[in-house]
Amino acid sequence: RSNVLRQSPRTATVVDAELTLRQGLTMNFPHNQRTGRLAEVDDDRLFTSWGWTTGKDHIDVGYDLFVEPDVQVFKGHRFLVQVKSTSRAKRGPVAKLSKARLRDYARNPLPVLLVWCSDAGDLHWLHMQDWIKANRKRLDGRGDASVSLKGAPRLNDQAAMTAFLQDLFRPAEEQAGSLEELA
Repeated sequence: RSNVLRQSPRTATVVDAELTLRQGLTMNFPHNQRTGRLAEVDDDRLFTSWGWTTGKDHIDVGYDLFVEPDVQVFKGHRFLVQVKSTSRAKRGPVAKLSKARLRDYARNPLPVLLVWCSDAGDLHWLHMQDWIKANRKRLDGRGDASVSLKGAPRLNDQAAMTAFLQDLFRPAEEQAGSLEELA
């Protein structure tokens, strides 16, 4: 038990859950749902610690959060977040998503970030519309597709996330192919 106290709160929670399962005790819901919920809370808490607004839709439409970064910098732009986690990372940071959901991401006018959370609470992210452009054929048909986040940036790097969003949300007149360039 003393090892648990020296771990991060997230790791300690996962260890507590594993001890509970080994001891034959029950939880109110499956372990994978607990892991997923903790990942959503971790993600929400990180954005909130940066002073960014987070929220949830009242009806589950396939996204866990919407996020509005610093309004002074981003002028009200928002993005959507889908959080995936695993209680046992056998293959590294990989998220399984339905191909239908990936097609929804492709059609969405708002940027969609996939955030993957490890057992230890490490958060990695991927811009799904960029991934879809590079992997368009993987959306064909039915079933699921595995999305690897190996090498994906860590979400705890606020400067990197802010730089990514500044590029993503550049004013139309500053984007490649803008009307101002044509004039």
